[in-house]
Amino acid sequence: MSADNAMNLLSHQVVRNLKMLENHVFLQMHLN
Repeated sequence: MSADNAMNLLSHQVVRNLKMLENHVFLQMHLN
């Protein structure tokens, strides 16, 4: 695996985690 591929994979995971976190916070705010 090249370094570029590793970086792309990593940033993709980070973006996905951020979106999940965003949704979680959004739900928490509206449920409370």
